[in-house]
Amino acid sequence: MEEEDRILLYRDLDGTVHDIEKPPTSKLDFREVSRHLGLPGYLEPFCSPLQRAVFTIWVASNSSSLMSGHPDAKKVGGPLNPLLMGGAAVKLLCPSANEPMGPMNRKLKDLDYVVKKEQGSRFIVLLANMSGFAGSKYHHFLTSGDRRFNAIRAGDRYRIRSVDWTEDMQPIVNWVDVLVEKVEMRHVVDVRDEFSKDPKLNHHTIGVENLLLTKCQMIMEIESKEHDALVQSGQEFRILKCPWYRKNRFVIGMEEKDMLDTCALLHDHFIQDSSVKVEKIKAMISKDQKFTLTFRLNIENILERFEFLRSKGMSERQLSRVAEAAHGILGALPDSKKRWDKPWWNTDVDTPTVA
Repeated sequence: MEEEDRILLYRDLDGTVHDIEKPPTSKLDFREVSRHLGLPGYLEPFCSPLQRAVFTIWVASNSSSLMSGHPDAKKVGGPLNPLLMGGAAVKLLCPSANEPMGPMNRKLKDLDYVVKKEQGSRFIVLLANMSGFAGSKYHHFLTSGDRRFNAIRAGDRYRIRSVDWTEDMQPIVNWVDVLVEKVEMRHVVDVRDEFSKDPKLNHHTIGVENLLLTKCQMIMEIESKEHDALVQSGQEFRILKCPWYRKNRFVIGMEEKDMLDTCALLHDHFIQDSSVKVEKIKAMISKDQKFTLTFRLNIENILERFEFLRSKGMSERQLSRVAEAAHGILGALPDSKKRWDKPWWNTDVDTPTVA
């Protein structure tokens, strides 16, 4: 086939060319697949990463029938039960994250999943075959670097490349992070209990409480000399109030995208009848003083950053709901008096970006 009939996606370091035939194809209907999965009607139908996430979940849950007779059928087995985390999970769970032009509706980039330990490598094989079931728009591929990464990290984390598309159908190569049973970043969120539940209950995600914890686990330190650059880049809102921390250091929390996602979770899920969710969060982290401190600092920082959130378009009514939810959670958590003057979070963990 002539080169002009192909769309170049990626040229690997070993010389391998990853491409697809023109034009990219789609075999599935977003609304129909969403209905089959029992997903809410407020989802944005034209968000490319969200389409890919929904189609992936549908293919995974129907892998036994879809792969019948396929050469890789035994490698996949099935059905599989991947759970979404990150920004795509927030969209599945929060109407406010889908509101057209809404302040908590942000662009998605990478997708992140958590899988059972025995399904990790099987899910990667399934993703590598996605285009055959969903169309070439949803093509996934492994680079030589991805294969090395998966061989080294097999059993606790995997990754594979994916493709999203601009409005004029130009390819954007991202990657998919696949974590195994726990989200191990600055702190650890164990999500194994979610796999015993009907995935429809939490719209095929790790659930509101786990998702909030993954957003509010973000913390790191910067040197004083980096402070001016942080301010100049418009990220002063990330600086947490830690007056006890070491001199010549600042502690910073979540990025803008995670702050907006956190606001969506607080706004949509922690106002009415939220006591069960709050108690679950308390049970999950109250015995871990270090995680509790990080979580508390990030929630408190949201309450300190309402001017920033107003600049992003949040209304007074929305801010009031976020404040009510945040105060409700903070009031239920133990306020440990213990403070650390050096990192109390994991510093030797390769932290995946939470989209």
